[in-house]
Amino acid sequence: MKVLLISLDNIGDVVFTSLLSKEIKEKHPNSKVDFLCKSYTETVVTMIPSIDSIYKVKPYWARNKNDKGSFIDFVKMFMALRKNDYDVVINTSKSWRPSFFSRLIGINKTIGLKAKKNNWFLTDVVENYSSDVPVMTSIANFLTPLSIDVMSPRYQLVCNNSYTFNGKYIILHPFAGAVERCAKMDVWLSVADELRHKFKVIWFGSSRELNTLRLEYADRLESDEFSDVLSNNDFQSAIELLPNASLFIGHDSGPLHLASSFNTPVLGLFLPGEPHRTFPQGGKVWDIIHHDTPSELKVTEVLRGAGKLLK
Repeated sequence: MKVLLISLDNIGDVVFTSLLSKEIKEKHPNSKVDFLCKSYTETVVTMIPSIDSIYKVKPYWARNKNDKGSFIDFVKMFMALRKNDYDVVINTSKSWRPSFFSRLIGINKTIGLKAKKNNWFLTDVVENYSSDVPVMTSIANFLTPLSIDVMSPRYQLVCNNSYTFNGKYIILHPFAGAVERCAKMDVWLSVADELRHKFKVIWFGSSRELNTLRLEYADRLESDEFSDVLSNNDFQSAIELLPNASLFIGHDSGPLHLASSFNTPVLGLFLPGEPHRTFPQGGKVWDIIHHDTPSELKVTEVLRGAGKLLK
């Protein structure tokens, strides 16, 4: 059986999708499973051990100009995929376009999310994501049309190289795709002040995010480390910081799930986020703090949550 997995979404979504190839390979050891992703998530896909080949493309409908590709390049990608003669495609993205192009190149079995346009191009419809249903339960549903049942769906990545730091460290990720979901920097800085007594603090993020942090709060961060510097601004090297961390604290975003996928203890800040859907579902040591607004978050509860996970 030849299967094409499609996730043209963000980092966290790719982490979730890692379940599918693992379960397919366990049920059908001789199957071939390929993955089509966005260019910037390719690094994450390389950490899914059960993937045979990786293809990358920029979706032409993306709103972010950095993610947006051309229609012609997208068509060329699917024309190139046609020669692989897939039996099944699983489109975990919400867009109907990958489903349409999959049928166009002759893939007979198309599995995807229930949606008005998407339904036209699917042979097997899966119930859409819900804020009340754990995301990994929803991901496992994509396997039902293949007669694969998953009892305890979890995501897991494999990092072949992990960063060895001199001493114990905690990673802080104070960023998220939407600024309105982020705790105030005063909270993060106060948390870091307390954690430094026993741990090295490493701030995790993109160079753009971390440059802003360094410029605005240089006097309070002198003894800290930064993921872009430690990794020489290489995303894979930055990810390699996660497995050996004593704790990861971050918002409801992709890096939280990356850390959890390596079984790193994680404390998720959902402000509000989707605590019933995207709570950490990789490792077994985790907790979340949920509030309707970031202004409700207190330094004391973050430190209390961190303390419980560090015991």
